[in-house]
Amino acid sequence: MTHAITIFSARKILTMNTYQPVATHVAVREGRILGTGSLDELVEWGEYTIDKRFADKVLLPGFVEAHCHAMNGSVWENTYVGYFDRTDPDGRVWPGIKDLDGVLDRLREIERTLGDPERTLVAWGFDPIYFNDGVRMTVSHLDQVSRERKILVQHSNGHLLNVSRKVLDLAGIDANTNVEGIMKDADGNPSGELGEMAAQFMAFRVTDVRRFDEINAEDLRSFARTATNVGVTTATDLHARVHDQNIKNYVEVTRDPN
Repeated sequence: MTHAITIFSARKILTMNTYQPVATHVAVREGRILGTGSLDELVEWGEYTIDKRFADKVLLPGFVEAHCHAMNGSVWENTYVGYFDRTDPDGRVWPGIKDLDGVLDRLREIERTLGDPERTLVAWGFDPIYFNDGVRMTVSHLDQVSRERKILVQHSNGHLLNVSRKVLDLAGIDANTNVEGIMKDADGNPSGELGEMAAQFMAFRVTDVRRFDEINAEDLRSFARTATNVGVTTATDLHARVHDQNIKNYVEVTRDPN
């Protein structure tokens, strides 16, 4: 049995193939691409119908993201404080913040809206390596936002986390705490910067915040919107917890044809 072939026309198709970098048509059968080229070249595949829905568009292959993190779908529940402009899954552009004072201003703005004093203020994307003054965020800086609220500021690299004085107190982190990753100042007191998982876990467990690697179905759909917004159709998540609920969520979402 011969299955129907659809040939899509386009203003231009950028194939990413150096032997044939540009085409005008692409032939598809049962969801698989048979070939690209001119209409005259593609009719050789057999009986076809023409689809002109992309006739005024430029088409590209789906990009492959070899190293990404599906947690990108969940972080947007919280406040972005990164250096560069960033687009959320719904297409809104959040302007980057160019210095530490600007980060603290944004945190103060959010703190005023939280209401419940027990609610944790969570921010992410912090990237101080671009700041000209080279100043590191400390508990003293976060004291300017609140001395009583639990505050977590995740760095863009995921390996560092700044926390407020309230979090240090609840986690029992002080000058005598000997856990790898707890940064200390010249006097031996915790600076509020925590490196890697062991130290960060001490902070997460005393807050009401779920870990960034706990991914639910809605997180994955949000991540998918981010991916398709930039043309990514295949992605490899290199920071996924392989447990039953995570696997169930991945299977459920990736089986959805939408």
